[in-house]
Amino acid sequence: MTAEALPANFPDPAINDLLAELTDAGVTLAQLQGVTDQELDATYRLGYTAYAAGNYRGALDVFRFLCTYRHSDAKAWHGLAACQQMLKAYETAAHSYLTAALLGDDVAHELLHAADCQLAAGNREGALQLLYLLVASTAADHGDAEIRGRAETIIGLLEQGKAA
Repeated sequence: MTAEALPANFPDPAINDLLAELTDAGVTLAQLQGVTDQELDATYRLGYTAYAAGNYRGALDVFRFLCTYRHSDAKAWHGLAACQQMLKAYETAAHSYLTAALLGDDVAHELLHAADCQLAAGNREGALQLLYLLVASTAADHGDAEIRGRAETIIGLLEQGKAA
């Protein structure tokens, strides 16, 4: 992030530069506010519990908070995406799943979830692009073989015009 990326009316150019340096260094809002990892982990558990109980709106607020305060946490982004998906905000959910894919280690699952959201939103071409990316980024003999197979099956159905 550069100082140029911040709003032109931001109060002080020195603050712009400081914020840009902190962001580039990976400093989170939680660190700046003195929120501990233990507090964030407890907050995650609250969001997870709310989600598991079907309280998607409440869980959404928790995961949104976590994504703001610990912006590089793939689990928080996945939780946010899952809530958005359950609340039928499919386009937003797809973007959140892609953020989780960029930040985390479970790229294949996140891509599949994002493709599901694209299909639910009626975006067949977007879903196909994500599924092709999933297949291209996973090896057939790797631990992602099952999910790769699912993606290939969905691609086949979409190409035959039997889905979405």
